[in-house]
Amino acid sequence: MKQNRKNLYSFCFVFNLERRNISMTLLKIKKTLQPLIVEGKIIFGFGQDGIERSIEKSELNIDILKVLNGEKEREHLTISTEEFNNKVEALKDLGLLTINDYDKQYKYSRNINFFEWMDISNNTDPSIYQRKLNKAHVLIVGLGGIGANVCEILARLGIQTFTIIDNDRIDETNLTRQGTYFKEDIGKNKVDRVEKYIKKIDSKINVNKINKYLATKNDLQEIFKKYNFDISICCADTPKHEIDVWFDDLSIEFNKPFISGSYASTVINTFCMNPNLTITSSELYGEQGAPREQLLENITFSTSVIAPVTYMAAGLISYQAFSVITQLNYKPEAIQIDLFNWNVYKYDLKKK
Repeated sequence: MKQNRKNLYSFCFVFNLERRNISMTLLKIKKTLQPLIVEGKIIFGFGQDGIERSIEKSELNIDILKVLNGEKEREHLTISTEEFNNKVEALKDLGLLTINDYDKQYKYSRNINFFEWMDISNNTDPSIYQRKLNKAHVLIVGLGGIGANVCEILARLGIQTFTIIDNDRIDETNLTRQGTYFKEDIGKNKVDRVEKYIKKIDSKINVNKINKYLATKNDLQEIFKKYNFDISICCADTPKHEIDVWFDDLSIEFNKPFISGSYASTVINTFCMNPNLTITSSELYGEQGAPREQLLENITFSTSVIAPVTYMAAGLISYQAFSVITQLNYKPEAIQIDLFNWNVYKYDLKKK
């Protein structure tokens, strides 16, 4: 009986349901935040701006943390149940408690640990963000250096439903920077090979494949009408400039967030247009761009890129998609990374 009581006090705390409307939960200190004693305070998430929180260093606080970590029995504390509950509630309000079971064998365990680290709200269940990802439907247009890699990253993140669009076939040059393709895929349709690749990651993934070039806004509009996706990602570079404008207009019309990503040799750009919240990509580039007069005739820009750049761009875009879907640390900003000078630029996208 005593051992059972110890287990109960170590891991389970019953709150006053009528007063706080909080159900019985297995609350514990977030392991990801690793509390440390620094200069007279107990610091959680030490050294990470925006994540770091602190409480007073006191014997009582240390004892409560030990109880919540299963190192000490609740019955050994001399405070009242009400005082104990108030202390635990304060820790919960700081976003320091969790019901994460840290099951290392669970497929998404590392994801969930990451969400726990990121979440500074009073939510105690980090798995809710994984469920949001699993339920999300993402449209990706363009399966080249960025789009193909975005598909892989989002599949590993837990996205279960994709609509992918591209009319291109794989050639040998794609193998240097597009991670979903292999030598034996040369000559085959990109949509088919991407589907096969991400289904190897998770056989439960659903893929709507469209082997088509989007030549007009009406072509894209039909996609918006037919597929009930949650967010769209434009990784296509043609029709040049026009396609981003189409996405702007249709994202507003259908009230769906749209992410645009690109690279130009050593520069990576990513932008999320969120209807009713941000300016459009056209407005952004109109503000930041400058008129240019071409010097030489009959010259076109030749793609100059290496795999590290395409993977960084895809990672940045995928991270932005993650933040929009989960709303964890979502910021209405455009990001530009200049790899040549190792500079990062941010642009506020909020409507004025």
